Amino acid sequence: MTLTAKYNNGPLSLAANYDKKADSHDSNNWNFAAAYAFGPAKVSALYEHANKKTATTDLDQKIWLI
Repeated sequence: MTLTAKYNNGPLSLAANYDKKADSHDSNNWNFAAAYAFGPAKVSALYEHANKKTATTDLDQKIWLI
């Protein structure tokens, strides 16, 4: 199952996403991104959280991007 939302208005852009994996271990991934344009330049940021579970491991990963 995947849910995505996007917003674009002038110089501002926002996006959010949630993804639940189709496995028996309840793995999931979600992220949020934002961008703002200052004339010819654009500043962007992203945060992502991934949780991958298997029968033997539980991986929890967080990612920041600017």
